[in-house]
Amino acid sequence: MLSKLLKKGEYQRLKLYLFYLLLSFLIMLPLLTVPGFFGGWDQSFHLNRITDLTTNLRHLHPISFINTTGFSQIGLAVNTFYPYLTLLPFALLHLLIPSLTLSVNLGLTLLLFASFVCAHTAMTRFSQLVYHDNSLRRSVIFAVTYSLSGYFIFNLLVRFDLGECLVMMILPIFAVGLYDILFGEWQHWHWFVFSTTIIAYSHVLSTVVIAFTTVIFILGTSYMINQRRQRWLTLLKSSMLILINTLFLLVPLATTAAKVNVTAPKLGSLSKQAMTTFSAIVLSAGNIIDPREATHGVNLGIIILAALLIGTFGFKYLSKTGKIMYLCGIIFFFLCTALFPWQLFDHTSLRILQHPWRLLIFVNLFMSGCLSDWLVQLNKRNWQLICLALMIIVTFSTGLIYATHTKLGYPDKQLKNLTMQTKYMDYEPVKSQPYLKRIEKHEGYINGQKYYFNNRRSLPDGMIYRIPVASHEQKIDVPFLDYGNLVVSAQNIKLSSHRSKRGTLSFSVPADTDSVAIHYQVPISFKIAALLSFSGILVFFCIWFKFILKS
Repeated sequence: MLSKLLKKGEYQRLKLYLFYLLLSFLIMLPLLTVPGFFGGWDQSFHLNRITDLTTNLRHLHPISFINTTGFSQIGLAVNTFYPYLTLLPFALLHLLIPSLTLSVNLGLTLLLFASFVCAHTAMTRFSQLVYHDNSLRRSVIFAVTYSLSGYFIFNLLVRFDLGECLVMMILPIFAVGLYDILFGEWQHWHWFVFSTTIIAYSHVLSTVVIAFTTVIFILGTSYMINQRRQRWLTLLKSSMLILINTLFLLVPLATTAAKVNVTAPKLGSLSKQAMTTFSAIVLSAGNIIDPREATHGVNLGIIILAALLIGTFGFKYLSKTGKIMYLCGIIFFFLCTALFPWQLFDHTSLRILQHPWRLLIFVNLFMSGCLSDWLVQLNKRNWQLICLALMIIVTFSTGLIYATHTKLGYPDKQLKNLTMQTKYMDYEPVKSQPYLKRIEKHEGYINGQKYYFNNRRSLPDGMIYRIPVASHEQKIDVPFLDYGNLVVSAQNIKLSSHRSKRGTLSFSVPADTDSVAIHYQVPISFKIAALLSFSGILVFFCIWFKFILKS
């Protein structure tokens, strides 16, 4: 009956989405049944962010610049330096589902589903542009290969890097959007703007890496571009709109960084973090995602390794487009490994990359395209189904082995240790570093005497401390990091404050004061940036919707 109500194309699309949804639940089933978290690489960091954002939503306060519920409740400004708006779905799920474990794992399942849909949509459009067909098989093979690739599953299950997962989810849309502007139908610039905005609001470092790679790609292929004036103009307009859309992110980050010297994420040796031959071949062949292994267990995974080998030995069977994707994949694979002389760049600005294997996002993209090209060129339906089935079985088995053989680091009953503090305390003021462990324990000073501020209540972008009452004025140094824009009040009186030698907030309170409130006052520049960004996003969606109606 449903098939009669819907058009043929819509019914087929609905069946595909249902297939991807069921596949997402199947892959994530081992994790959905685990009563807690394994304490993955970045898990503590992102769960702190989700917990903090959920609390803010309960107070109807979705926009915040400092974290007062998570990260030990010391006012760490993670929200200022690390985009958080794309985590709203996770926070909304936690609002609806009290269990943090279930809500987060369900969020990961939906993220995997979104990856399938984005990859399928991108390849459908790419097929129309380059292959001049609407091959359903190519789109399905690409979507499954890309979304079940070892690095994406590793990020999802083990490393728990939500920012990079969100970037990988939307990357195929970005790639085809850029291709449309440069070589396809430049009128379809909307995908490029939409995907770039999502990337920027998900992970700043990935945004820098993708932007750098995009510039190199444009410069290297500029001689192939026709209708240059119109395409360059479209690219410029799109870039300007992206800039407006991300002012809400850029202005607070830049102004706060200019005001306070903060610690950046640790920059190690690029040459030491590059993938070894052992990681690239042996760990990938075993689809091993054990973070105790070389390069923290990061590898290609058996699916992308197979795609690489098939592309190598079956190169002559690839189409021209497939050969180009293979060569691009090989170049990025080479850059991920120790075969590239990364030691020459250990002391350059390229260190911001942190780990050369971050470029695996491009290896996944191109090798997934290469494998889909080869299987469609093969034109043997049974082989295509067998390959898809093997990918699903291998990925499900990998997740099952990880879930059943990994020690549970944080059972549901012990989640406070995970969500109220974090292993990594980036973005704190540099002058706070020597005192950070004591600040985390809420150690402060009243009249020069050590005092633990354990009686406190967190608020969105603020904190209320209870203090001992005294019959005289008291000088107080609270364990709350000062990035500026903090307003202190007691007895409904605004108090003057300054930054202490610890990088914390210091002030004096009048006699008979039993509590003090701290609140982050949003600067007018932040509000203007937010207004411009949200207006830009609204205008963009109106233009896109109008374009869809006309089409």
